[in-house]
Amino acid sequence: MRPGDPPAYSGVMVPRLGPLPPDADLPRDCAVGRIIRVADGIADVRSRAGLVRATYGAEYLARIAHDPRTRPRPGDLVLLRTWPGPRVTMEPLDRRDGGGRGSGPAMRVG
Repeated sequence: MRPGDPPAYSGVMVPRLGPLPPDADLPRDCAVGRIIRVADGIADVRSRAGLVRATYGAEYLARIAHDPRTRPRPGDLVLLRTWPGPRVTMEPLDRRDGGGRGSGPAMRVG
């Protein structure tokens, strides 16, 4: 790896991503993350706690069933929710209008 190259993660180059928004107003079992890599039904997500592997939550599954083009992509902001047993799911935080990315939450938290 040369100086200035993005860090490697499990043999995959990780893109440089901007800072994460604050977690302050979220429930205790939730955090904000940014998707690093996506595979079928699962994603590697960067959060303040480090890298997390998360599966799609109900909101993502409903969106994808309605329109497969709304699948999560690297760089998307997500809400991570930790469940017992140690399961982690993710829900979208960015709205997509016409295939682009809008601003503001796609769901209410709390």
